[in-house]
Formats: sequence, C-alpha cells, structure tokens
Amino acid sequence: MQSSFFARDSRGKGARGTSIGALDPLTLKRKGKIMTTTWNSKGCAICRQQWEAGRPPPELAVNYELHGRLHRCQSCGAYWEQSERYADVLTEDDARQRYPEAFNAVHR
Repeated sequence: MQSSFFARDSRGKGARGTSIGALDPLTLKRKGKIMTTTWNSKGCAICRQQWEAGRPPPELAVNYELHGRLHRCQSCGAYWEQSERYADVLTEDDARQRYPEAFNAVHR
C-alpha cells in the first residue's frame, strides 16, 4: 500500500531518503491534491535549521486523533504541525482549530 504522503524532486523522481531541504520545489500529494511549495518559504531560517537538526521548535500541544504535534518558532512565530512523517507550517486559524488547548489562557 502506498503512503498518502510522498515527496518528488523537480524531475518527478521519488525522493525517498532525500533530505527535505534538498527538494526544491517540494511537491506533496495529499488526499489526491497536489501542493507545491519550497522548503525555504516555510517559517524562517532558524526554525528550518531546527527541524533539519532534529531539534524542532518548542511543542505547544498534541492531537492524538490527528497523530500530530503543534510547535511554534520562538524567532518568527510560525506554527508548525509535526505529523508522523513530516512537518509543515500552519496558519494560526488552522492551529487554533486543530489544537484549541494550545490557545487556552492557562497554557499561554
């Protein structure tokens, strides 16, 4: 069974084992939709380097139903969602919808 998320390089070749930073543009297939974005357009250089080094920005919340974790960069304020296979930026509205507990006054 093929994964619902996979990366392709600019030639359309599979990118298994390739660093996510090496994919430019990064094309992901998600639920039948193709999304194209570049790694360098996500967050800032500081938070991208944290992900690349295996030290993600601070975790704010966990959503067990989605198998996801919400992180926020202390430098640029970008919200990141870490899934089982990759991390991607989220809008604040999406973060609030998926991780409401992170926005409660007690947790801020």
